[in-house]
Amino acid sequence: MPLTLVEKILAQHAGRDVVAVGERVRVSPKVVALDEDAVVLSKLDALAPGAVVDGRRIVVFEEGFRADVDGRWRALDRAARAFAREVGATFVAAGRGGAQVVELADRGLVGPGDLVVSSARGARVLGVLGAFVLEPNVVALEGLVRDPAFDVEVPRTVRVTLHGKPGRWSSGRDLGERAIAVAGEACVDAVVQLEGVAYAELELPERMALADAFVAVGARGIVCVPDERALAWTRARCARLVRPIVQDHGAVLSRSIDVDVDGVDPVVRSCAPEVAPKPVANLPTLALSGVVLGGEHGGRIDDLRLAVRLLKEHPIADELTLIIVPGSQRALQHAAEEGLLTVLVRAGALIAQPSAGLFSGPRGFVGAPGDRWLFTTRPVGVPDGVHALLSGSAVAIASAVLGRIGHPDEVLRRLRETV
Repeated sequence: MPLTLVEKILAQHAGRDVVAVGERVRVSPKVVALDEDAVVLSKLDALAPGAVVDGRRIVVFEEGFRADVDGRWRALDRAARAFAREVGATFVAAGRGGAQVVELADRGLVGPGDLVVSSARGARVLGVLGAFVLEPNVVALEGLVRDPAFDVEVPRTVRVTLHGKPGRWSSGRDLGERAIAVAGEACVDAVVQLEGVAYAELELPERMALADAFVAVGARGIVCVPDERALAWTRARCARLVRPIVQDHGAVLSRSIDVDVDGVDPVVRSCAPEVAPKPVANLPTLALSGVVLGGEHGGRIDDLRLAVRLLKEHPIADELTLIIVPGSQRALQHAAEEGLLTVLVRAGALIAQPSAGLFSGPRGFVGAPGDRWLFTTRPVGVPDGVHALLSGSAVAIASAVLGRIGHPDEVLRRLRETV
């Protein structure tokens, strides 16, 4: 019986030759990635060392600096470190890490054919590497750590093929919005398999941004057949042997959907899912209170280089706050070595600690009612009355220069006019 890609991954981790859609199978993941909140909230820090079957597959990520009036967060840090030490898990300190999704990919911890459990919101986007990633709402973490295996239902697969040549400034997120407009409802509670000429042209971080659009509308997972670009990217980061995994010829998919992305231009969407995205070129003047570039999407070194390209001759608008959140310490280090931070700070940007993004509460971002903020990574915990918008990196940077939602071409025109 020919298997889809996700069926092959689940069968492999179940020790079986065949699995079928809708069947519950017992599988064992290769990697269990936890942030320190998940460790404590799941009471994993209270487990006896002997209860953990194989701590080597567990990776614990420190959240980073947070306001700590009553010592709660410091106590959480100690508990997470103690748990990792007692069970032999890998602990990634904040000063050596960043956003969990970024770190899992950049450290080579996730590769083709892997089954991964991650507590990070949006970790399913790592499926563009050829893996299948589950999040804690699917798996009870405490039970998973006590027992290396858990039951999961084999999902159906929807293939989404992207055709055409997008516009110059289009990001993976822009392509994702077009794809969702065509295929959205069919992808809810299904694994989305992305492919096509337009998909193949994207760099891996942009593929993840594309995948995030499907995660946002309820896709159960993302699993992509790794092409040469994905394999080369993973092999450059992974210490182990990376083998391609392919779908069986004749595998039965739930549905195949073709999406034309030819000429797609940058869009901006509200974080409210019921509001449709709108092309930047067609938007009325929308003044911004601030822009947050970075986190899981928009915080890699290429994004910071793009920011410097657009900010080199123009400072950010006086009435706006630009906060740059590197996705990892590695991106921050490269930016410092290349002199990018000097340009960004001179332009008026604030550089935050590497993390998954800025959110409300103790993690640093608090907006006021009536504010309008533009993000490149979906925020959580946005206060009532704050208007949160999403865009690709180029639009976010251009908007920081203009003080309103704007197109990168408008900034480049300004540059040419000043020469």
